[in-house]
Amino acid sequence: MELRLISKHWKSALNTLVFQSIENFNPNNLPLTLQTNGSYVKTVSCPIVNNLETSDLKASFPNLVHLKIHLIHSNFNKLLDLIKSLTNLQRLEIYSHLKLSRLNESVPNDITSTITALTTLNSLNFSLSHPFNSPFPQFSLLNLSSLQVRFNYSDFERFKQEFKKLTKLRQFKVIVSYFGYKPSSDEEIKLITPGELLIHNELKTLCFRNHSYSVNNQVLTSAHLTQEFLKLFTNPLFFNLNNFEWKLTWSSQRLSQPIFTQALPNTQTWTNLIRICLSNVD
Repeated sequence: MELRLISKHWKSALNTLVFQSIENFNPNNLPLTLQTNGSYVKTVSCPIVNNLETSDLKASFPNLVHLKIHLIHSNFNKLLDLIKSLTNLQRLEIYSHLKLSRLNESVPNDITSTITALTTLNSLNFSLSHPFNSPFPQFSLLNLSSLQVRFNYSDFERFKQEFKKLTKLRQFKVIVSYFGYKPSSDEEIKLITPGELLIHNELKTLCFRNHSYSVNNQVLTSAHLTQEFLKLFTNPLFFNLNNFEWKLTWSSQRLSQPIFTQALPNTQTWTNLIRICLSNVD
């Protein structure tokens, strides 16, 4: 066998691996890199996107299927137009740091309607720094197998209605933010738990985080968590999971009361579970 043919084979295989994504390239070397290796690239993020016009980006990366972007005021229109033009996109990671006070009322709806029009999308990571406006994103219009989302506590009930329709999800990661929500002196803000979203048979990964929760009553919060953990571990759908994570972060006062004062009942075998992470139990 000729050495030249072996080298050609390995070069092709190596290019496919090395140029899956282009990150942190020297801008001076970028044109040559795109010219020779752009067709191998599957994933592109904001640094590259911000330096290219939409037409140039599509021409440079004809096989692009994964986009990672941060929406800010200066690039909002450009990135929204780019998303609309990528009709074969399979994975989208979109983070928004837009301030509501500076937005036109139609902007949040423009973002969500653009995303839900991507019919080939199967994986979505969607994180907003502000509450969703009406209408709520119709995630159920997408054929998603993976969803990662961050939303505010006030949006939970609306999100839950959409989530019920996502029956094909295999991976779900969520952050519920309580930032800015403080309980009154005589009541607790509801602590949402993963059991409320463990409702789909196909789900294999569930990663749940309560962020910036404000503890008002230590005893009540601890008792609620104890009850929710026990319900979760006896939920038949929990035994389908191979990856489970539940983390809680507190806004100021941490939970000091013990969640468990006795061993969990040893009545079930988690045969599918490969990884479990419980930040307040470990």
